[in-house]
Amino acid sequence: MSRNDIEIIPAATMMAECQNLLRAANLPYSDIEPHLQTFFLARRIETVIGVAGFEHYGDVALLRSVAVAESVRGLGIGRQLCDACCSYASALGIRSLYLLTETAADYFATMGFQEIPRNNAPPSIQNTNEFREFCPTSAVLMTRQMSKRFLRVIRLDESDTHVYDRVARPGEWAVTGSFAFLDDGPDSLSGKRLQSFRTGFLGTDSLGWGTVAEVTEINELEYRRVVELLATQFVAHFGAPNMEQAAPMAEQEAAYTASLCEHPLHTLMAIQRKFSDDGIVENLRVVRPSAAGHDDLRLWAPDES
Repeated sequence: MSRNDIEIIPAATMMAECQNLLRAANLPYSDIEPHLQTFFLARRIETVIGVAGFEHYGDVALLRSVAVAESVRGLGIGRQLCDACCSYASALGIRSLYLLTETAADYFATMGFQEIPRNNAPPSIQNTNEFREFCPTSAVLMTRQMSKRFLRVIRLDESDTHVYDRVARPGEWAVTGSFAFLDDGPDSLSGKRLQSFRTGFLGTDSLGWGTVAEVTEINELEYRRVVELLATQFVAHFGAPNMEQAAPMAEQEAAYTASLCEHPLHTLMAIQRKFSDDGIVENLRVVRPSAAGHDDLRLWAPDES
């Protein structure tokens, strides 16, 4: 069985199928009926093999009831279901997604969830059955912000076309991309590849390099596409054996890049890298804070020689 064999469908009227899966996983199921419109099922041919859903309260929601049939665990089906929930939540305008878990905090962390104190949950989440009754106080509360900021390549002049062997397209999503040099060392780089190492952000689509990246908003659907694209690139170009193993690495790379974007919108970022005894060291700096117009900014003039 592969990921291509699985379809993710709305649960809609399929309450019995949802309850059967949740009952088998020893998860609460008696109160899901009011929330079925925001539940999803994983199906292979005519067999339902997974479920996940969320409770919707204004601009927040509680992710819950993530369960996969024991015979097909480990194939990424739970992640597909969670992705479907996150994408739908984003489309509904939900800004923050919460969950409670006793045993899967590390798993949900790979999808961008972060642990927070239970008393930080908004009242609507604290009033849910999951929070008040079903999940013990030992369960940790995690959250994920649905509205993120990310890096996008911006080209201030034509200098990038002179200094890099492959140039990122203006406007494409970018990551720091230091993983592209993990097989290199201080003495193995030269010329334009050395310049890419020293000062380049990596375009996620073109795998080209750009000197400057801009902090901008990214919606959940676009963010998931970036993660999927990164995983595809890891398999095609960076030695990952398959998508299942590439997906967590892509999640980590995207989450790391998003964590660098705690600056005002339109902030311009530059990067400098060097080798140290501990590996590759990144140093990011703000080129211009919160500038909506960048036409007058140049890092250097193209070499005319």
